[in-house]
Amino acid sequence: MVATLEREIAEPPSEFIDVQVKDLSGHQRMRINRLKASTRVRELIGMSQASMSVPPGIDWLLRDSKTSRLLRHDQSVGEAAHEGFADLTLQPDARLG
Repeated sequence: MVATLEREIAEPPSEFIDVQVKDLSGHQRMRINRLKASTRVRELIGMSQASMSVPPGIDWLLRDSKTSRLLRHDQSVGEAAHEGFADLTLQPDARLG
């Protein structure tokens, strides 16, 4: 009997990802192709606010649409990417935690 060792070779993280940000209603969407994966969530929130018609004077959060996990402002957007794509929802900060 010959045992075969199979190794899964992990792909290195990509430097760029594609991102879609939508509002809670899903009526407004913004798509960015080839965003640097190291872009901080707070920067993407600023880009989203500038691109979408959302009320000013509100603190906004991004939520990973696949996992429903809220993203921290200081983390990179690439951490929320699944197979090179991040599908995110812009939502007001309800200050629940």
